[in-house]
Amino acid sequence: MPAFFLGCDSMEWISITGWALSLIGTCVAIYQIHKTKKISAAARDASLLTSTTLQRNLAILSMSSCVSEIEEIKALIRGARYESALIRVSDLIGKLAQFKTMPKASNISEIPSMQEIFVQLSILRERLELKLHKPNSSLNAPDVNRALSAAADAIHEWIGLHKFLENGVSNDK
Repeated sequence: MPAFFLGCDSMEWISITGWALSLIGTCVAIYQIHKTKKISAAARDASLLTSTTLQRNLAILSMSSCVSEIEEIKALIRGARYESALIRVSDLIGKLAQFKTMPKASNISEIPSMQEIFVQLSILRERLELKLHKPNSSLNAPDVNRALSAAADAIHEWIGLHKFLENGVSNDK
């Protein structure tokens, strides 16, 4: 044994052992902090991905219900139930306005023809109000159906662009 170790008493051995254990503990703590930092970053990324996926799914669900309402409006107009159709059109305009102002993730685009859909629905609302106040006014159901079908097609196209999971994302995560 080296001469240094031969002259050490028990207090010096305890001190040396404590120093060595402190050094090992510091290394373990640094490793754990680094590991925790990586896990925290992974959790943050997963949280962000979950948030954007939920926003996308909420937007798709909202737009799907708008398509259903459009079909209801078409049926109400064909059945000459103009007051009910007017209520549905007003509700639909409100839903679309809410969707337009809803905060969206960067992967959710606007519906390209949203402004045109608003214009068509506003015109329809005015015509329905006129029909209710002046029953002799004309309301061409085939033209209304065409306009509503075009709006539904634009929404369906938008849903088709957003309904699939992004690259690298699976339902298993």
